[in-house]
Amino acid sequence: MSPIRSMTGFGRAQGQIGRAEFNVEIKSVNSRYLDLKLRVPSSLAALEQSLHNHIKSHIDRGRVECSISESTYGEVSNAIDVNWPVARRYMELFEAMKSELSVGGEVNLSLLARQKDIFVSPEPPDPKELLDPLKKLIDEALAELTTAREREGADLVADVLERCKAIEGCLGEVREARPETVEKLREKLRARLAELKEKPDLDEQRFAQEVAYLADKADITEEIVRLESHIAKFRELIESGGTVGRKLDFLVQEFNREANTIASKASNTAAQHVAVEMKSEIERIREQIQNIE
Repeated sequence: MSPIRSMTGFGRAQGQIGRAEFNVEIKSVNSRYLDLKLRVPSSLAALEQSLHNHIKSHIDRGRVECSISESTYGEVSNAIDVNWPVARRYMELFEAMKSELSVGGEVNLSLLARQKDIFVSPEPPDPKELLDPLKKLIDEALAELTTAREREGADLVADVLERCKAIEGCLGEVREARPETVEKLREKLRARLAELKEKPDLDEQRFAQEVAYLADKADITEEIVRLESHIAKFRELIESGGTVGRKLDFLVQEFNREANTIASKASNTAAQHVAVEMKSEIERIREQIQNIE
């Protein structure tokens, strides 16, 4: 079982590959889908798609930005060398020219330094040779990112589970308020019956329908049972771990639907206040799970 992760985090890694120093930075924030943006230097353009796919295989959701930067291939002092065979050949040719043409002049360092092919710079490596080392460097940054996401994910899980307990506490209070709710229903029925009795053409069937309608309107048993069932499923998903953010979001929509129905049926002040508190907790859960992968 993989731990639940948030979609917010940051990771960094540095390393030398050949003569170049590479720096990898990855940051992520919440998003409904995976939105990955990768920036690489022009020297790595041929590897961009492979590196993009590599990162994508490690992350399921979130807006992710990865930047790979590269230093120059060493400073001039250690990146440039002398082509000694060419330098010696130039010396030989200059001396031969003096002798053959019977001309004067000094063959010195200044003359040699003006010959462009005396100095050579090492060719950068084939980009394909950098692919595996760069993937390892990216993996280091991803590991740091994942650690941060898992740490925040654990905090989010702890928070939403506490809020689930609070909702269950609210449901308990709503249950306790039901006798008062039933009594208020009886009062409404008595008042309605008194109105109907004054009418000479009292329709017994219609009156029975009125009673059934009011009783159904006030009964919140089904909503309580369904909401408790949704909370149990919510906990199961949390325990299963992995990428469950979308499923949790769907369940919280069901939380809200049942809570709205309970609030609309609550006929006494105490139950109404509890329903408002319950909806407030559900909204906080909804906000938190927007950042769960």
